[in-house]
Amino acid sequence: GPLQWKTYSEVFQDVENAAKGLLAIDDLKHKREQKSCVAALLADTSAEWQMSAQACFLCGLPITTVYTTLGHDAMQHGLNETETTVLFIDWGQYSILKDKVLRKCPALKTIVFIGKSFVPLKTTGGAAPVQSFPTSAEVEGMTDLGPNVVMTTFEALCEIGAKQTLDLSF
Repeated sequence: GPLQWKTYSEVFQDVENAAKGLLAIDDLKHKREQKSCVAALLADTSAEWQMSAQACFLCGLPITTVYTTLGHDAMQHGLNETETTVLFIDWGQYSILKDKVLRKCPALKTIVFIGKSFVPLKTTGGAAPVQSFPTSAEVEGMTDLGPNVVMTTFEALCEIGAKQTLDLSF
């Protein structure tokens, strides 16, 4: 579709809201104060990748980047070595990595889906590949990785943050 432009002010508002949304997650503010919380970005470079990173910086969370080109063992090692608590991940990567990587990361407590999930409306030359992308509403109830892992979307994180009166300074 056509590009959807945002002003610097709109992007900053999203970053600030996402940061407040992160701090509204149970236990995350406490972990941040103990300096024991690391966020990871496992996604293609995009506007939401950048806003996610900036939101983490704004609320004092160090980040690590993990790339799918590393292979499953290296991704798992990167997430476990840094004791990643929060993971920002592309929609399309989750179903590929949930059993082979994410399920093997015990420190992981929050997953934030970024980007958009696209399913082709029409295909030529055969049936469309079946992808099981959850809707944003379904993500809130997902327990694929167990009851101790909270899942949300970047948009929902911003909505939660917009309702918070949290102070981002420390």
